[in-house]
Amino acid sequence: MRYARLLLVSIGLLVASGAGCGNGDDGSAGSIPADLFDDVGRVPEMVPSPTGVSTTAVTSSPTTTSPATTSPVTTDVVDGTDVTDPTASETTTTIPERVEAGAVADSVDGNRVLVIGDSLMASTAPRNEGAMCAVLGGRGWSVELAAETGQHVEFGVEVLDERLEADEWDAVVVMLGNNYRNDPGQFAEQMATIIDLIAPRPTILFTVTEFEPSRAEVNDIIKLIAGDRSNVVVADWAAETASPDSPLLTDDGLHLSDAGRLRLAAVVGDTLGDAPSPSTQGICLDSPFEDDSGATIPPSD
Repeated sequence: MRYARLLLVSIGLLVASGAGCGNGDDGSAGSIPADLFDDVGRVPEMVPSPTGVSTTAVTSSPTTTSPATTSPVTTDVVDGTDVTDPTASETTTTIPERVEAGAVADSVDGNRVLVIGDSLMASTAPRNEGAMCAVLGGRGWSVELAAETGQHVEFGVEVLDERLEADEWDAVVVMLGNNYRNDPGQFAEQMATIIDLIAPRPTILFTVTEFEPSRAEVNDIIKLIAGDRSNVVVADWAAETASPDSPLLTDDGLHLSDAGRLRLAAVVGDTLGDAPSPSTQGICLDSPFEDDSGATIPPSD
């Protein structure tokens, strides 16, 4: 049933994006390729997991590059005299076709990151001891945490409508889907809108803890949406928290312990890499999205 629902979502996304669902060479109906998820990036394991946590082997998509582009040496002529800059030289630029986990910083010039999420991200905000800003600030990133308890996927669209063009953001982090209405079509439509609004900025898209069977469907959709978008890196939080009785989680199997808050921040930091000017301490930016009245964040420990 889960895969039948995912197939319908896949077809819907293809239609929405204008892609045709044509027939195969043998005249049969087109299908989703079996290798659809093969090139989805994963988080590099740069920060050790807490003792006792089983981590999934890390895989990332191979880096492919477009042909190098060469900038010619420029020559200026003033009053018939060649005044070419003697220090000028040919430069070669290699443009990556997919943003890689751990190297997001290589794709940006600035250090401003917008983080969007629900109660899990909210538990790392300054009002909850500030693990995210502490970790990312130490790596040179300035961070706005637009995260509120109890929020569903459409919250991401709301945040982007207000904040995306209000400031210059170099990268965006999204974790939504912990709260899920069991409507794969609605979730896929909203998540695709979020990712397309952010593009072409590098985007870190988190999977969610599979504390209920339906969250596996959420993660399938997340990987499907990320699979053909070269600016998106998937951070596999589901794998990070798959261990039974994970010390990253509280007793409810979803919300974060103190170790979990630090680990979530570390995963974001590892995926970003150091900011282009890591010697500069990043700062925590104010956000208008700090309403935690929708639910209560359980005590971490």
